[in-house]
Amino acid sequence: MFARLRRIVSQSRDRGPLHMLTDPDLVISVVVAGVIGVRLVLAGLARVRRPPSAVGDPTLARFLDSHATRATHRLVVIVAEPGSVRSAYIRADRTSAFEVGSVSKVFTALLVADAVDRGVLTADTTAGELCPLTGDAATATVGQLATHRSGLPRIPGDATTMLRGLAFAIWGANPYRGTGRDRLLATVDRARIRHRGDVRTYSNMGAALLGHLAVAASGEESYDVTVRDRVWARMGMTATGVSTRARHAPRGWRGGLRPAQWSSEGYAPAGGVVSTPDDMARFAAAMVGGDVPGLATALSPVDGGGGDPWLWARGRQPMSFWHNGETGGYSAYVSLVRGDRPRATVLMSDRAPVTPIMRLAEQVARVG
Repeated sequence: MFARLRRIVSQSRDRGPLHMLTDPDLVISVVVAGVIGVRLVLAGLARVRRPPSAVGDPTLARFLDSHATRATHRLVVIVAEPGSVRSAYIRADRTSAFEVGSVSKVFTALLVADAVDRGVLTADTTAGELCPLTGDAATATVGQLATHRSGLPRIPGDATTMLRGLAFAIWGANPYRGTGRDRLLATVDRARIRHRGDVRTYSNMGAALLGHLAVAASGEESYDVTVRDRVWARMGMTATGVSTRARHAPRGWRGGLRPAQWSSEGYAPAGGVVSTPDDMARFAAAMVGGDVPGLATALSPVDGGGGDPWLWARGRQPMSFWHNGETGGYSAYVSLVRGDRPRATVLMSDRAPVTPIMRLAEQVARVG
C-alpha cells in the first residue's frame, strides 16, 4: 500500500501540484494509508499496560493471570460443576455488561426447543406458515434453519450490506444498525437459496429468522420479551436482554479501535444479546443441573439435520456441546459437557476477534 502511494505521489508530482490535489487515486490512497496508520498507532497504544491481577476464585484467577497479555481488557471465566460455580475477573465484576454475539443462538435454540416441547412448533414447520414470506425461504423448515441447512447465506449479499461491512472495517460502525424484524424478513424473502439441506452454510440470517418463528409460534410480538419470559426469567437471569440504545454494553475493543455497540432487533436472535457474569453463572449452573427450559430437546439431534443439535455445535469429546460469539468489540464462549461429571464453561471478553478466547477455552478445560 505505502509503496503504491509513493509511486502515485511521484507520478502526480511530475504533473504539477494541482493534479496532486485532484488525482482520485492519490486521494483514495492517502485516505486508506491514513486509516491504516491510525489503526496501527491505536493498536500499539492499546497494548501499553498489562492488566491488573485477576480477582475471584484463586485457581481461576491464577489461570487468567497466566494467560493475560497487554491486549487483555475485561475478561471473565466461569466454571460450573455439580454444587459449585466458580468465577474470576479482570477489570470486571459480577454486574459488568458484555455483548455475547452468537452465543445468542444458544438462547434462541432453547426458545425454539421450548416451543417444540410445548407443541406449538415442529422441525417440519415452514417459515411461510408463521411469517409473511413468499420467496424461496418460505419453504425452509425449522429443522433446516436450526442446523444451518436452509440454504440462506450467512449475511445478505447486497450493496447495502457491503457498504456497511466497509464502514465497520474502517471505523467500527454497527453493520446491523436499523435492521428491524420487518426489514430482516424482507431481506430473507429476497435471498437466493443454494444447496438447501445438502451443505451446512452457517447463516446469521437463518438463525435470526428461526428466532422470529419461535416468537410467532408463541403468539408474541418481540424476541426480547419472549425469550425473557420463556428462558431467562425461569433461570433468574434478570440482567440479560437484547442490546438496545437504552440497554447495552460499553464499547469493546478490536485492536486499538473501539467499535460501536452491536444492536439490531432483526438480528437479535442470531447475535444481539447482552448479559453479565452473574447471569451467565446462573445459566452455567442451570445447565449443569439440567434445569434449563428446552435443554434436553435443544441438545438432541434435529430430524434431517445429520445428527446436529439445535444451533449448538458438537464438541470433540462425547456428550459435549459449545458455541462461540463475536461482535465488533466482544467475544464469548459457552460449553457444556454432560455425563457423570457435567461441567459448563463460560468465557467473556470485551476484545475481538474470538480466536484468543477459543484458545483460552481449550486451556480452561484442563483447569482443576
